[in-house]
Amino acid sequence: MSRSGSRVERLVLLGPGLAYLTLFAAVPVLLVLATSLFQRGRFGGIVYEPTCDNFTRALGPVYREVFSGSVLIAGVTTLLALLIGYPWRTASRCCPAGGARWPWCWWWCRSGPTS
Repeated sequence: MSRSGSRVERLVLLGPGLAYLTLFAAVPVLLVLATSLFQRGRFGGIVYEPTCDNFTRALGPVYREVFSGSVLIAGVTTLLALLIGYPWRTASRCCPAGGARWPWCWWWCRSGPTS
C-alpha cells in the first residue's frame, strides 16, 4: 500500500468521528463563548454589543464561592474513590482463584484482573 493510500484511508476512518465531535462538542462551546461576549438584555434577551462584563462578573465572590465548593466536592469524591478502591483491589488480589474456599469473596474475585 502506498503512503498516500494510507493517508486517505486514515482520513476516511477519522472523518465521521471528527465530524461528530466538531458538530456536537466544538460548535456548542464556540456558540456559548460567542454569546458570553454580548450583554444581557432587560428581559433576559441578548443585546449584541460586545462587552467583557460577563467575565469580570464570573470572577466575583458569588461565582468564586460556587467554584471553590465544586472543587472541594470533586476533591473529596476523588479521595473517597482512592480510599475505597485501593483496599478493595488489594483484597481482591488476596482471594483464592474462583473464591472456592471463601465464597463470601466471590465479588472481589470478579472485580478485575489479578495481574
